[in-house]
Amino acid sequence: MKILSLAHMCVAESFTDKNGKNQKFYNGPSPDEVALVEYASFMNYDCILSSDKEIKMRYNVDGDMKQHTYHVYRKMDFNSDRKRMSVLLKDPVDGKIKLLIKGADSIIKSRLDMTQQNEEFTNNVEWFLDTASKQGLRTLLMGMKIVEPAEL
Repeated sequence: MKILSLAHMCVAESFTDKNGKNQKFYNGPSPDEVALVEYASFMNYDCILSSDKEIKMRYNVDGDMKQHTYHVYRKMDFNSDRKRMSVLLKDPVDGKIKLLIKGADSIIKSRLDMTQQNEEFTNNVEWFLDTASKQGLRTLLMGMKIVEPAEL
């Protein structure tokens, strides 16, 4: 959920409804992208601000709402050549620099470090991706890499 809430190109906006209540909604480059961010918000991983410099996220930890601001080093938009979206940021929870990525399964799988994979888990994912594709469903994979400061 954290990746869905942080790795996107949506903008949180709001309006006042006819009852005077403030309503939040997301504007994004595609209905799919908006649906993923809305789902993360529904699951209590709520993106409240997303810009090229920072992302503010509010989420529930054991019944306690926390809010964190993530420093963004760079966002790389999804496009038809890359077939993925990435954001390089500093996680305020652990202080680590992370590259978050989501995109087409074939693109993400080709970038995985197979030495870090659990064979049974990988086989289950492969089975699911194959089953979903046979049903005509689109799939999305997500990943994260910890980036050392020297790599910046």
